[in-house]
Amino acid sequence: MALVLTATDIQSPTRWRWLLSDETGASCADRVVDLDPASAQVAALRDLTALAGPAGTADIAALGEWIGREIFGPTLWAYLDDVVVVVALPPAAGFLTGYPLELAASEGRSLNDRLVTLVYEFTGSGPGAGARLKEPVGDVLRILALYSAPTREAPLNLRQERFAFATAVRRIESRLRRSVELRVLQYGVTRERLRTVAEEYPGWDILHVSAHGLLGSLVLEDAAGAPDPVPTAELIDLLTPDRRRLKFVTLAVCDSGAAAAAEVLDTAGLEDPAAKALAAAEHPAPGPVEGLAQGFVRQLDAVVLAMRYPVNDRFAAALAGSLYPRLLEQRLPVARALTLALPEALAQASGPGLSAAVPMLYGAQAEHLVLNPPSGTVSLDPAAVRMAGFDPEPDIFVGRTATLAAAGALLAPDSGAAGVLFLGRRGTGTTSCALELAYQLQDRFGALAWCRLPRGEDLTAGFTALAATLRTQLGIVNVPDLSRPADLAAFLPALRRLLRESSLLLVLDDAGALLTAQAGWRAPLWSDIFDTLTGHGGDSRLILTGDVTPPGLDARRLRVLPVGRLTLLEELQAVMQRDPAAPGIGGAQARRMLTLAGGHPMLLTLADRATRSSSGVSADPGEAADQRLHETLVARIDAGDDWDTIAGHLQRALHGEGA
Repeated sequence: MALVLTATDIQSPTRWRWLLSDETGASCADRVVDLDPASAQVAALRDLTALAGPAGTADIAALGEWIGREIFGPTLWAYLDDVVVVVALPPAAGFLTGYPLELAASEGRSLNDRLVTLVYEFTGSGPGAGARLKEPVGDVLRILALYSAPTREAPLNLRQERFAFATAVRRIESRLRRSVELRVLQYGVTRERLRTVAEEYPGWDILHVSAHGLLGSLVLEDAAGAPDPVPTAELIDLLTPDRRRLKFVTLAVCDSGAAAAAEVLDTAGLEDPAAKALAAAEHPAPGPVEGLAQGFVRQLDAVVLAMRYPVNDRFAAALAGSLYPRLLEQRLPVARALTLALPEALAQASGPGLSAAVPMLYGAQAEHLVLNPPSGTVSLDPAAVRMAGFDPEPDIFVGRTATLAAAGALLAPDSGAAGVLFLGRRGTGTTSCALELAYQLQDRFGALAWCRLPRGEDLTAGFTALAATLRTQLGIVNVPDLSRPADLAAFLPALRRLLRESSLLLVLDDAGALLTAQAGWRAPLWSDIFDTLTGHGGDSRLILTGDVTPPGLDARRLRVLPVGRLTLLEELQAVMQRDPAAPGIGGAQARRMLTLAGGHPMLLTLADRATRSSSGVSADPGEAADQRLHETLVARIDAGDDWDTIAGHLQRALHGEGA
C-alpha cells in the first residue's frame, strides 16, 4: 500500500502545505511547512554539495534530523513506516525535487531505516507516468546500457562501471537460466547510433545510462568524439520508438568521480592537462536532473531512477550492482528493490552521508513495477560459444576513449574501411585495445575470431596459426596449408567471397611477428593474404595490432590508429581501480610511481607494485634519477626483454642494488 503526499497551497519555496492521503484518496493528515528563508538549513537544502565528504557527515546527519522535524513533523512521521510515499508535485512545487528529503530522520532513524521509499510524481500537465499501457516483457527481457564519455569532457570511469554491470547481468542470465538480452553502447555513442538501436524491434524494457549531463540535457558524442549535448526533447525524440515497451530508466548522469585522481596529482605536485580540464569543468547546478527525468516520466511513461547531485563512480557502480540483482533475481518491485539496495551500495562505496540523497525515484508505478525475466535455457554446446578464442575481458581498462570511438566508427558497415591497425610500442596497450573493441562490437558481427601471431624463426608458424583460427573459430572448412603458394592461390578467391558476403571480425595480434627488422614481409605470401583481408569490399572487418605498419597496405582500407601513453589522470584511475585505497597514497610515492611509468601502461603496473613494496625500498633519489630509470626500462622493453626480467630490474633499482 502506498501513501500520497501532495504539496499544496504553495506560497514560496519555504512555505507550503502537505496533504497526506491513502491510496483511496482518503485524507490522513496535513502539515503547514514554514521555513526560515535565512536559516543555514534552507541554504543547505539548496546546495548540499558543500557538506560532501567525511568532514560533512555530522552536518548531514544534523540536517536530516532538521528535515524530519521541520519539513515532515511528528504527525506525518508517524505514518512513515515500511511504505512507499508518492510525493505528488504540481508545477509550482518542482523546487521540492531539489530538496534532499531522503535524508529525513528522527532520533537517528532515517527514512531508509524505516523502509520508506519516496517516489516523485509530476501532476497537473502531460499524460503522467502509467497513462499508456505498456507492452509486457516478451520472450526475453531486453536491456540497453549506454555509456558516453566524449573526448573533451572530464574523464569518467565508465569502463569499470560498465564491466561490473554487464558481469552482474550476465551472471544472472546464466546462473538462473533467465532470458536476458544486454546490449552495451560505448565508444562513439552518437545520436544516430542511439536512434538506430532504439528503432530495433521489439524495443527495450530497461535503459541504463551513465554519462555526463547538464540540467535538461545528456552529453553524447558527435562523429569526431567531441561532446554533443542533447536536450531532453531531442533525446525523447530519439527514444520515442521504445515508448510502448520502455518501463524503467536509470540515469547515472553527471560528472563522475575522477576528482579523487586529480587530488592525488595535486598532492604529488604534478600537473596534467586532463586534470586541469576536470578542475575547470562546469558541474551541473545543484538540484535534480529535472529536465531529463521529467521528460522520461511524462513523455515515455517510464519509471526513472535519476541522480540529484554529481554521483561518485564507485557509488554508481555499487548501486547498480545492488539494485539489478534485486530486480532481476529476486523480482522485487522497483521501489522496494531500491530501498533494500541503497544501504548495501552506501556500505560498499562511500558510507553514510551525501550519497544517501543522490538517487531519486520518479513515477508512481514504481511501487508495483516488476521486471521479471522469462525463463530461458543455457547452451552447453562449446561450439556455440561466441568469442571462445578470445581472452576474457580484463577487469581494468582506462583511457583510449577517442581511439576506440574512432575504431568503432571505422568497423561499422559502410565506413569505407576494411579494418584498423592499433599501432604502438610494445606494452602500450595495442592488444588491450583490440580486445576491448572486439567485446564491445561483438553484436555487430555474425562470428569473431582471434589469432595471436607467433614469433620465432619458423616461417610456417604464422600460416598454421591463421589456418587453425579460420577452421576452429570461424568454422571455415577445407582451409589448406596457407604456406604453399598454389594452395593459397586456390583458397583466397573463396575466402574473399566469404568475407564479402558475410559479416566476420578477425583480430590478428602482433603483426610484428610477420615482419623483418626492416619492416618487410618475412614471407611474401602475407601480402596476398592481407590484400584479401582488406580488399573484399564487404562488411567483414580486420583488427590488427603491432608496433610497425606492414608494407604495401592501402591506407584507405586499413586505417592506422596510434596508441600512445596514458595521461597522468588516466594512470591514476588505473591504479585506483587496482587498489581502492590508492587515493590515500603519499604525494612523493605517487610522483615516483608516475615518473617511473611515464604513461606506459605495463610500466605503470610494475611501478605500482614496486613503489608499494613494504620493505627494503631505498630513499627517493629524485625525479631526474627516476626519469633515467624510466628511459632504461623503456629501452629494455623495446629490445624485447620479457616482463619478468624488466620487473626484476625495476625492483633491484628501487632497492638500491643497481641494474
